[in-house]
Amino acid sequence: MHSLDRINEYVNTLCQQIRWKKAHLRVSDEMTNHIIDGRDASKGNIK
Repeated sequence: MHSLDRINEYVNTLCQQIRWKKAHLRVSDEMTNHIIDGRDASKGNIK
């Protein structure tokens, strides 16, 4: 499974736990960016 697919699957599972549906997009964007930044930093790909 592609790395981004795994991140999206995780974030979707996370959002299923949040009752306030209006927060899903914001949380999804923030968590996806946070995970990608952490992944890139651990690989030495800091922007």
